[in-house]
Amino acid sequence: MIESSTSLLFKLLFFPLSTLLDIIPVNKNIWVFGTGLGENYNDNSKYLFEYVINNNGGKSKIRPIWLTKNKTILETLKKEGKEVYLFHSVKGLFYSLVSGVVIVSFSWIDLPLTSFILRKKKVVQLWHGTPFRKVDFKSGSLFEKLLKVIFLSYLGREFDLVLVATPKVIEIHRLKNVSNIDEEKIKVTGSPRTDILHKNYGHFAFLKQGKTEKVFLYLPTWRHYRHNLFDAKYGFNFARINNFLHKNRSYLVVKVHPEEFKKYKKLNRLNNSRSRIIFTFVEDIYPFMKSVDCLLTDYSSVYFDFLILDKPIIFLPFDMEEYVKDNHGFYYDYDWVTAGPKTQNWIETLTEMKKIILGKDKYKKQRRIIDKLFNTYSDGNNSKRVFNEICNVE
Repeated sequence: MIESSTSLLFKLLFFPLSTLLDIIPVNKNIWVFGTGLGENYNDNSKYLFEYVINNNGGKSKIRPIWLTKNKTILETLKKEGKEVYLFHSVKGLFYSLVSGVVIVSFSWIDLPLTSFILRKKKVVQLWHGTPFRKVDFKSGSLFEKLLKVIFLSYLGREFDLVLVATPKVIEIHRLKNVSNIDEEKIKVTGSPRTDILHKNYGHFAFLKQGKTEKVFLYLPTWRHYRHNLFDAKYGFNFARINNFLHKNRSYLVVKVHPEEFKKYKKLNRLNNSRSRIIFTFVEDIYPFMKSVDCLLTDYSSVYFDFLILDKPIIFLPFDMEEYVKDNHGFYYDYDWVTAGPKTQNWIETLTEMKKIILGKDKYKKQRRIIDKLFNTYSDGNNSKRVFNEICNVE
């Protein structure tokens, strides 16, 4: 009741302003992209942006523009010949205002707020993965909640189009009542970021062609609470694991969640010529995933994407009880939906890694079943489908 009253109040307050702003024309061929609250260049927004540049920019006269707060990203994209501006620069604000299509992967604040104040434009949400753990769409800071109420009231809708990888996401919205998104606005297209999994992009820099080493990639998800993934209580012993990797001609590449880069940055000192445990802080891991032999993860939705590669996966839910308590559980039964062995510590993990090295993989059939449920499309054409859906929105 309070929320509806607040919404009505905002509608009345903004009516004169919105009527005036509706006079400003938008250019339907200008598409602005952003992600990661304006700080990153990755995820679905990145891959759709690059698809439009490489495949449809000239033919359809679409002008893709990336907006960022990060000056390093600004300079990198400029050198690559891509059109990019800082969030709050004059050009950034101008193009965000007059753009006909606005594309995000996280939330409203992936782009300047000027991107949304003209109601006649299309707002597209690509998300950043199929939800695994339960998501509280109503959570957030007081500012974020207020911002959402304002936009819902002012724009009259949340998003014009939401693109997902599986009908399972539509089920979540329908059955769990987790958001204000109309079901007919949710389209199953596949995630643009998984298109690169079909390409021979390259290997990690420390690997040379011709080597027969196995590469294990550890991608743990972010915890809200204090937690050390490499604590001795979980059996983590650098020397023991490193010796295991040397003996079995393998590498363990570790990439923690970007939110925890600072927390684990000190582990970078362990990287040396004798280390088979490699800590990497690359922003976008997707270009390297095809060169990986096995994924190690816990509760990360990247698992659903990795299924496309049909390679072994080991799950490390060391802190399951605490994680479930902090995140209100999962949308699906964890043991059923995770097609791979579950370990309780690093000692058990090494045992499962040894099985993979020996070629033992008893979860192949289950992986294919889960893959079909969570990846409707696995043909490398997701960006094309997303592009076509956006162009077809009325």
